[in-house]
Amino acid sequence: MGDYHETWSQSYFGTYYYFPASVGILGGNGDVYVSAINPVAGFSDVPSSYWAYFYITAVVTKGFMFGCGGGNFCPTALADRKMMADYITVAMRQIQSSAAFNAYFDDVSNDAWAPFINRARELGITSGCGTRTFCPNSIITRAQVAVFIIRGMGQTPSTAPFSAYFDDIANDSLAPYINRMKELNITSGCGVRAYCPNNNLQKDEMTVLLYRAFPN
Repeated sequence: MGDYHETWSQSYFGTYYYFPASVGILGGNGDVYVSAINPVAGFSDVPSSYWAYFYITAVVTKGFMFGCGGGNFCPTALADRKMMADYITVAMRQIQSSAAFNAYFDDVSNDAWAPFINRARELGITSGCGTRTFCPNSIITRAQVAVFIIRGMGQTPSTAPFSAYFDDIANDSLAPYINRMKELNITSGCGVRAYCPNNNLQKDEMTVLLYRAFPN
């Protein structure tokens, strides 16, 4: 990990791609870029004593996630919906969409995030946040991320009663996804019979979910 300027990595397709440090995100000409970060070096803001050090090291080494520049990971930064689309499609070993940036959503910019957002749409992982809208900059909650994860894994939602495992989740369309994450041991919640569904999701928390959901 650490400073990844002008480094290269072998992707899961066996091809080497450049990871542009100045951009700090995946993208470019329809190719999948992955980071070539030495996990021994470490991010300056993720010491080996950090609670999520193992998970951060693992998912960055896999190329699922990346740093925030300057040799940092920004572990407590909040993840938004465009970032989630990126993380989940890369974790699924998917190539970015070749569709026009505004093929499915009118609020998606013509940038490096668009191919990941559109691919998530094509795979049925997300239908957006409204009519032809994705809300790319909206922070994702712990409840919402369950839908991305379970759909990305190709799993079906749980059929357990909504309150089977957690006392703080609502009897709504998100509950079956949250409960399925519990059944698959992807999450144990945020406390005794608590999931904290409305809490915003941090990057360090995301690494745990991605590592458990996509171990290979």
